Amino acid sequence: MMRAEIDYFTCLRDHEIKPALKEMENLLACIQQSPKYNSNHYEYKAIKARVKRLKKDLELSRTMIIAKKAELSKYIKDKEELYQKIRASRTKEDKNN
Repeated sequence: MMRAEIDYFTCLRDHEIKPALKEMENLLACIQQSPKYNSNHYEYKAIKARVKRLKKDLELSRTMIIAKKAELSKYIKDKEELYQKIRASRTKEDKNN
């Protein structure tokens, strides 16, 4: 389940957030180059707000990926420790029999 969540956030980041952010930044650059550029227009402000949200989403997805990878690593480590205890217990029982 954790690997699926990591894959989901990675896919979301790589295939939705990054391309949308790149498009919006290019659009802003084109608007700023226009001779009719006005930073007070509603459209410009809306696009700028969208870029800000996308950057926030990108940072959040990166944070989630790091957190999920750390959680998966801890889970695997704890699981391995449990298996080591079970193996030690089984070899101990085998030696006694």
